[in-house]
Amino acid sequence: MSRLDKEISEKVQKSPPARWRAGLIGFTLIELMVALIIVSVLMVLISAGIFRAIESAKIKQAETEISNMEMALRMYESDVRGYPPGGGGFINHFKTYLENRPSGVKNWSGPYMHFEVVKWAVAAVDPWGNPYRYKRNAQHNPKDYFDLWSCGPDGISGTDDDITNW
Repeated sequence: MSRLDKEISEKVQKSPPARWRAGLIGFTLIELMVALIIVSVLMVLISAGIFRAIESAKIKQAETEISNMEMALRMYESDVRGYPPGGGGFINHFKTYLENRPSGVKNWSGPYMHFEVVKWAVAAVDPWGNPYRYKRNAQHNPKDYFDLWSCGPDGISGTDDDITNW
């Protein structure tokens, strides 16, 4: 092979593809559509997993907050020898009994829970923005003498997604 043949061969091997030489630089429409479909499918799969993880985290948060409120109620009961009144089913009045000394309650040695720490300055709300529920004379949890629950993601009490202490 002559020196000239060698140079031509090297240039041909290093030169861009034929369609680039013809001025057709870029991707075809089919190549772009395939890439777009692949990216879209990946985004759907990833976002579904993220939403499941967020919902699971909210459920764990509600379970933990109910457990913390249960513990505060047990400490209150241990000192005062009784549980706070029911308050119409909502737990908003807990702040009065568990964080600040209520008038007329003897042996109170709280605070038993700091509601500001768990973002409930006005109302005790679950991760979905619904108020936690409390019933003093338990229907579902007689061993603890009180029922404590979140209505869950759907916000309706008595459904399968409720998070409870029973």
